Amino acid sequence: MNPDPKPAVYDGTFAGWCAACGCLLAKASAAPLYWRVGSDGDGEDLFENTEVPGRPADDSNLNLFFTLLEPAGGRKLVYDLLCVFLSEAPDRETLMFQMVQVSVALGQRGRRWHSRPDMRRAGMLIDRVRREAHRSKGLLRFVELRDGTLYARYAPSHDVTPLVAGHFRRRMPRQRWAIHDEVRHYGVVWDGAAFHEAEGFPQDMAESLTESESRYQACWRAFFRELEIPERRNLRLQRHFLPERFRKYLPELD
Repeated sequence: MNPDPKPAVYDGTFAGWCAACGCLLAKASAAPLYWRVGSDGDGEDLFENTEVPGRPADDSNLNLFFTLLEPAGGRKLVYDLLCVFLSEAPDRETLMFQMVQVSVALGQRGRRWHSRPDMRRAGMLIDRVRREAHRSKGLLRFVELRDGTLYARYAPSHDVTPLVAGHFRRRMPRQRWAIHDEVRHYGVVWDGAAFHEAEGFPQDMAESLTESESRYQACWRAFFRELEIPERRNLRLQRHFLPERFRKYLPELD
């Protein structure tokens, strides 16, 4: 093991991090001093030369990474790593590398990395991301646009769109739909065959709704008003089960 840790740079994507991690594992390098997002054109690091060049993920390092992880947790470990990455925590790359090191060292027992005290923060981040994705799958509301696209917008606390999109691809495989993350200003579009990343969504989609969609939303709001019992209204309890970041995207609460 190299006793002199150096900074590591990657392209900012999960695949890029996996490739950089595979390169470090192949060289038996020490844990990086820190991680940063960059490219070959960024110039020299402020303190030291970087351990991993900032290139997009290459297949050889990716294959090496997944080969090393296969006996140390396999797909379950990769999914845990993805959840930590999507948490957007400032120290996510360091936590992920620690998870990989522990898992590779333990082999088949690597799936119990979360029992280690120093890995508790990683476990908390995974739980938060999974909970946010689970809520989003149930609370995301699609509206029908005039071009036939089903459009949904939300403001998740973590970047869970990659997890949520896979769920709706299985639920609506033959329909065209789009999911818009208003916090991170990007979204994904499913065209019935493949995913496409999208940006620049309009601010106001009200004029793009079909007439049937507008009528449906009006009926739903009327149903919600008639069903509610004003004397039993408990806004504090509602916020406990339905966080504010979801409420403004629900037609019945608009």
